Amino acid sequence: LGLAFDVLAVCEFPYVSDCVETPFHRAMDLGMLDSSVFSFFLGDMKKFGKYGYDGELTIGGTDPAYYTGDIQWHDLKSADYWRINIDGISVDGTDYTDSRSRVAIVDSGTSLLTGPTSAVKSIASALNATEVPLTGEYFVDCDAQVPSMTVTIDGIDYELEGSDLILESGGSCLLLIMGLDLTGTGVDWILGDVFMRKYYSVFDYENQRVGFAPAVH
Repeated sequence: LGLAFDVLAVCEFPYVSDCVETPFHRAMDLGMLDSSVFSFFLGDMKKFGKYGYDGELTIGGTDPAYYTGDIQWHDLKSADYWRINIDGISVDGTDYTDSRSRVAIVDSGTSLLTGPTSAVKSIASALNATEVPLTGEYFVDCDAQVPSMTVTIDGIDYELEGSDLILESGGSCLLLIMGLDLTGTGVDWILGDVFMRKYYSVFDYENQRVGFAPAVH
């Protein structure tokens, strides 16, 4: 979509005359946008497919119809991926990160929430999930009460309820968290659609920050 920063696109920042800008930055330069932000609202997964709820990508602003309360802003760690520092990811008060694994990116292109394999294995155990070794997927009993999980960023707790972490299909309940070791990338966790569906997500290009507010479904 051309919504990345320059380092992931085609040239260095600031742009020079012979450089091809990303579509989003070009729109900024041409004055086509009210502000240098874009925002995602993702439809509820309780119903999906052709009977699901539509999402919305807003380019140049936000749509207050899709969120409640104030947007909480978090500065980027670096302007490459939409990369931020997190304080922790916890279940029932137990944090499953450490000082070496607290960098996350916010990514609409990742369906699940991913993290270091060892940490995710412990989280899955705390959520009473069972791993399928061949695929690395985790499943839970569809009748079970799955605990909530909390992502803490700059002292702000973003809670994901058990129901936010489960996709029921064909009589099975998939845990929407998966182990993924991104060794050498400087990224530990991906806050994908699982997180962005719960929290309206705003990407501020000019001020190099991301913001979240509870989504209205």
